[in-house]
Amino acid sequence: MNMQYDRKHLAVYEYCDTNAVNFLINKTAVTFSGCIIHLNNNLHSVALKTSKVLDTQIAGTAQLMSTVNILVDLSIAEIVRKVKEENQGTIKIPDINQRFIENSIWKPHGEFDAIDGIFSDLTTLSRTEDAHSSHDGPKFVASCGFGLSKANIHYKKYKLKYGVKVSGELSVTIDGIAMALSAAVDYNQKPCRVILQDLRLTKLGLDIASSEIIVKRCKELSFSTMFLKYFVLAIISLSKASVLCTEWIDCGPAKSFEVELGNNQKIFVYDSEIQVKYDRNELAVYEYTGHDNVNVLINNTLITFTGHIVPEREEFNPNALKTSKVFHSKIAGSAKLMKTKLNDLTLADCNLYLSRKRNEEELNIPAKLQVEIIHEAALCVKSIICQRLGVITSEDMKKARDHPFDFGRLTVTAANNHVEESKSVITTLESNNKPKFSVNDIRSFLSTYTIETNDVSRDVQSTINKLVDLAIAELVKKLNEENQGKIKIPDLDQNFSTGSSWWETTGEFNAYEGTFEDLTTLSRTEDAVLAHKGLKFTASCGFGLSKANMEYQKYKLRYGIIKVNGKLSASVDGVSLAATVGVDYNQKPCRAVLDSLRVSQLGKVKVKLTGLGPLNNLLSKLVTWITKKWQDDIVKVVEKKLMDIVVKNLDKFNCEKFRP
Repeated sequence: MNMQYDRKHLAVYEYCDTNAVNFLINKTAVTFSGCIIHLNNNLHSVALKTSKVLDTQIAGTAQLMSTVNILVDLSIAEIVRKVKEENQGTIKIPDINQRFIENSIWKPHGEFDAIDGIFSDLTTLSRTEDAHSSHDGPKFVASCGFGLSKANIHYKKYKLKYGVKVSGELSVTIDGIAMALSAAVDYNQKPCRVILQDLRLTKLGLDIASSEIIVKRCKELSFSTMFLKYFVLAIISLSKASVLCTEWIDCGPAKSFEVELGNNQKIFVYDSEIQVKYDRNELAVYEYTGHDNVNVLINNTLITFTGHIVPEREEFNPNALKTSKVFHSKIAGSAKLMKTKLNDLTLADCNLYLSRKRNEEELNIPAKLQVEIIHEAALCVKSIICQRLGVITSEDMKKARDHPFDFGRLTVTAANNHVEESKSVITTLESNNKPKFSVNDIRSFLSTYTIETNDVSRDVQSTINKLVDLAIAELVKKLNEENQGKIKIPDLDQNFSTGSSWWETTGEFNAYEGTFEDLTTLSRTEDAVLAHKGLKFTASCGFGLSKANMEYQKYKLRYGIIKVNGKLSASVDGVSLAATVGVDYNQKPCRAVLDSLRVSQLGKVKVKLTGLGPLNNLLSKLVTWITKKWQDDIVKVVEKKLMDIVVKNLDKFNCEKFRP
């Protein structure tokens, strides 16, 4: 049996918004030759064959694939083959380490650790979207979406301590990992070269399962509460720890070292492994007029450490569980912006540093060891990341313009941007991102600002926000210089009685030497709104204090004949403020005026008193009084102090420099 068809009779029927097509080949013939024997007849070896020709058509459906798709599929098949040959379908992933405190009256510390993790299976990589190709002469660019049909995470062991101790295995099924890639080939070059322009994770779905829980100790915490907390922590930790291998920098084989702690003390670290996780999307490249060098910033960087930490007088046990820590950091520094033969921009001569947050004492390891770990991470980042970042795009530059950052001594425009801090670790990059605008920038913006406030574009909104951030940064700077982050607050005086008639007992509560802090944590929490009527401008915005604590050095409590004393401290879970400032350019000279400033929202007040002893049963009453005092009187003191500081600085503000 044979089929005959003519290629010129092929017709392909396309439809909108799909690659599926119908096809038809007319004038097709099927030829048949064979012996046809009826059931009752015997097969005769010399019988003639019957020949038939049947006229037909070929019709059906198919997917219209471009040549680019075929080439991409062939490339993926080759990659998968090599991955299988090298047995790299499974890769190691960082350990999970999380510390937490439950937000309740009883506040046990919690610890969650998962170790010996692997991710699989890279051999299930396949194309999930059509590849797109464009070209400018002999320079071709192709982009495509990919996915892993099988994506699992498995940790051989986890430990959770939260009032109870549990352990087991942790398995995670990732319901869909999608990636996007773009690459370029320039045939102007001989030989040509393929350049990876971008590779990023676009989708990550998680489904977590656990092995049977082994309960080692159970006292006051319910199983359901503990298990829910475990799930939440695991999801947070895993979603923050992308398994995409191109975003992890592995800092070499395991190594051992010692750290001098001072006072003739040292600590030993064995079999340590360090990895750095960064997100290419966080890269911002800061250009400067007249300079080939640029500043580089990558926010939200993580440094993971696992190893045996052994004090000098303790014996090393290689079978003991390793300590796992996660450091939050930034990558910052300078580099040279270079043009390639393809006229693409890349970074060279990278001089990069890692920041260390001073508030990571909760990591529970000595500061000098933290510095040593981050130093090791910085060394491997310097040697690898420039090449990893690939082609620098206009989006990388735009992020720098939208988010100004104070690089301090690392700024390439500084007379001497050589950093002499110990071991490539910078501790001065925290929240020091004061925006920088020239007078001409602001004047130009105010001159051209004519759109209605209900139709503000994101670019304009970004500019308004930056102007407000600039003002706040100057205000906070003044507060720091004048040591006004902490202010005095009124004494507390309260008389009370319980019972009645013959059984009445009187009491008295007094608290002295009270302070509130920290006004220097003031920051913008909402978009600023700029409005104007002619040349009269008003700006209003929401602000917040990220740290709001009050403390009384001494309190006295008398109840009947019993007297106690101690210290009183309280933390406020969030303080929100609203402020409006006006500038009238109809006046000459103009004057900036504070129209209003008020506390708009208060968080819950958490009170702690030491030394109550036998009068501990009065705690609830005291908390109620202190909270009311905070809401009625102390808030007014905070408002007045901020108003005084703002007015003082507005009086010095030369708005004529920015006249439209």
